[in-house]
This record gives sequence, structure tokens and C-alpha cells, in this order.
Amino acid sequence: LDLTGVTIDTCALKGGLNFSDPSLVGFTEALGAGGVLRVGGTDQNSYYYNLSDVRDSDTCACNAWCSMTAPYWSALRQFANETQRQLVFGLFAGGDTAVANATALIATAPTDVVYSFGNEETDEKLVDEYGAKLRAIKAAIPSARLVAPDTAIGPIKDFSTPVDVAADADLQKHATYLGDFARKNAEVLEAVTWHTYDFRAEAIGGEDFGGLVWPPDSDNFSRWWNASYLTIFDQTADVVAEVVANVTTSVWLSETNSVCHHGLDNLTNAFGNSLWFVHRLGRAALRQHSTNQIMARQSLVGPGYHYTLLATTTSPELPAFVPNPDYWVTLLFRHLVGRGVVTDVVSADPTRLAAFAFCPRVAGNGHVLLLISLDETDAIEVDFPGSAARRVEYLFAPAYDGPADDPPRYKLTSRIASLNGVRLDPWVLFGSSDSRSGGVAAPARAVLDTARVVEANRKSTTTTTGVVLPPLTFGFVHVLDPALTPDACPAETSAARPR
Repeated sequence: LDLTGVTIDTCALKGGLNFSDPSLVGFTEALGAGGVLRVGGTDQNSYYYNLSDVRDSDTCACNAWCSMTAPYWSALRQFANETQRQLVFGLFAGGDTAVANATALIATAPTDVVYSFGNEETDEKLVDEYGAKLRAIKAAIPSARLVAPDTAIGPIKDFSTPVDVAADADLQKHATYLGDFARKNAEVLEAVTWHTYDFRAEAIGGEDFGGLVWPPDSDNFSRWWNASYLTIFDQTADVVAEVVANVTTSVWLSETNSVCHHGLDNLTNAFGNSLWFVHRLGRAALRQHSTNQIMARQSLVGPGYHYTLLATTTSPELPAFVPNPDYWVTLLFRHLVGRGVVTDVVSADPTRLAAFAFCPRVAGNGHVLLLISLDETDAIEVDFPGSAARRVEYLFAPAYDGPADDPPRYKLTSRIASLNGVRLDPWVLFGSSDSRSGGVAAPARAVLDTARVVEANRKSTTTTTGVVLPPLTFGFVHVLDPALTPDACPAETSAARPR
């Protein structure tokens, strides 16, 4: 079970993404072992493989046709191995050559790679057509690990309150396709896969394939932290659970984020998305044993995308990639939270505060609370009485460079997060010669240990005074008393980097 998988769109491969770049490898490896690396998307349907060709792959534009050669396939697999990720590779599914093309690729790595088939298609005739192709692949290579159909369930179109996901006709059509595909083809699949996004850009005051409209004063933007709209994921997952009921218990959410169509600049690559993302991690964890064994966040990197964990840089004084705010959230979740029980903590006012309790990574070591402020106006204080006072705090807020008295919603657009008041500024952490780096050199684009950055800035305390969350911020609090470890938590310590 893993909720911190990542994706890379096939379009990035067409552009020649360098899988040996030290910053890409280093930052991804720092996230820890485990989790999937799903490579796929619309462009997988125009990407061939020519493994008899030992030359470097040609590059091409997104939506154009080109082929992957043997060296590039090896580079991708080596990247997955170095970063200790389970590679899930999206196959070309269309046309008469799909089976031959797929089997030639799978034969090179039949068991250490999982292969997905199809991407966000809902034509009912494909249920049988793709099913026949999957069976042909499985007959040719019985050990092949196959998943499908990567159906998009959402986002919905009607955002009136209360939100009613089940009433969306398109969503139901896609869910019916997913259910039909699962019923007819589950015996050749390791898992049934689906995608979802909560919002379309226009639903929250943004421009499709663009950015958040500035200033973000639209009433619709408040949907981002409104508890009523934070039910969208659960409602959608309930629909998925219903259509696959009695068919399979292996269901992977293989692509997800908050806003579809490349996200929204200055929101999905900013602190605002982290506020959404931590809530999604909490809700997804509650469903790990039903419709969410695996979750992969879109995306790790990508050409021109606004929702990447790692931002692409152009300065020679920075590594080729540096962390966006969601990277730090993913990192901390993987290193702090263990496997096992998770509880939805009922706060006094769930419209103002969302809270989740997790098992810690180290067995018997108390519990981890995730506290999320949904209040745009006032700070929230959470008390830790008695033995709960001994704790470690990781409080996140936007490192906003605008006027201090700007509304909290403006501050969500900050591209830099702070941890316990310390700016996680790429220039300071990773810059090589800029004055903002404090003179710390980064020879050969060396990548700092980002886990060490987080641990160096944690806050240990034994005070009984409460944790204060400013408006629209969040924090992880590790309560250390072993007596407060939930009974249902595993008795064994999770691996050093468990998630």
C-alpha cells in the first residue's frame, strides 16, 4: 500500500527527459524506497518502441509520433531502480501492431515492470477489443504484469452545493466503462486503474491550461478549502468502489491531482496545492483497503506543466530541478508516517479544522497528527494536554513575499513554503553562487539531502501550550508518548523510508 507514487507523462520522454540528471535522481531518491513511478498519459498512444535500435531515441513534440530505442528504455528502468520505485509503463494500445509492439517490450522486463494498457478512453467497444489484446499479451508472456484501463472518473461539471458527484452523467458513463472493463477482464489484470481530478480550472477562478486569475478574489476560489468540496474525492471513490464491487479488490489510483489539464500556475505549483494535497493524503489513507491501495500524484516533472513536484530551472546556479512545495509534503509524509491504521479525527468544527491520526514509522512511538486549517480568517489553536505535550512539530505555511496584510488566500500562491518559520527556498538550499545561497557552494550540481533539511528544522517541545495554525496552513505533529500509540498500529518498525 502506498499513497505517494508519482507520474511522468510520456510527453516528457518524447522530449528526451534526462533520467541520469543528478538532481532528478537525487531528489526522487530522497523521497525514499517504495511507491510507483507511472509513465503514461495521452502521448503513450503515439509512442512506439524499437528495442533493436541501439541509437539514442529521437525526440519529438507532444502528440507527435516517435519511437523509444533500447538505450532510453534502459535509462528509464535504471532511474526506477536507483530511486527504488515500481515502474508502471503505459503501453501503446491502438492499431493492429499493439500486441506485437507490447510483447517485444515486455519480453525485456516481464516481471520487474508493470504495464498499463489504455489511457482515459471510454468507448464501450474497447472493453472487448482491449480485453482481447490483453489476453493475447498474457498468452504470449504469462508472467506479464498488466493493469488497466486508466479510466478518468472526474472532474465533475456541476459545482453547486451540496456537491453530488453521482449525479454527473459523464462521470457515471466513465464509471460504467470502468466497471464493465473490470468485470470482463479482471482475470488478466494485476489491478484495475483509474484517474481523478477534483476541479476544472474555471470552477475555482482559473484559466484552462493556464493560471489562477490574479487577484484571486473570486468567490469560487473559496471552494479550494471549503469542507463541502473536499468531499469530492470520497464521493468519487465511492462510485468506483460500487462499480468494481465483487469483481476485484486490487484498485489503483494511478493518476491524480487537484486541477486537470496541466494544473494552474501559481496554485498547483504553489503552497495552495499543498493545503489540498495533505487533505487528499488523509482521505486516501482512510480508503487504503478499499479503492485506493496505490495513489500516484501527477506529476514528478513535466514539460510546461503547472503541477510538478520538481520545478524545471534554467539558471546555471541551480540544479536542473528543484522542489516545489508539494515535494516537501511528500517527503515528510514518507519519512514520518508508517503503515497501518489511520483515523479521521472529528474536530469541534470540521468546517474550520480537518485532522487525521496516523501510525508512526517507528513502532510504538506514539502517533502522528495531521492538522489542516480550513479557516480563511482566524488562527486555530489545538491543545496537547498531559503526556501529549511531548511532541515534534512540522508546521507548514506559505513563505509569501507580498504585503504581510494581504489576505491568506493571496498567500496560497507562494511558490516557496516555510517549515516552522524557515523558508525552504531553492536558492538558499541549492544555489551555487548567488548571494542568497549564503556562500554555500553546490559543486557539480550536488543535491542536498532534503530529508536532512526537514529534520534540521523540526521543532521539539514539551510545552502544554497549543499548536497555532494561521489561516489556511497545516502541520504534522508527532506525539511521542508510546502509551498513546493506537492499538491497531503494526508491532514492527517500518522500513527506514517506508512509504
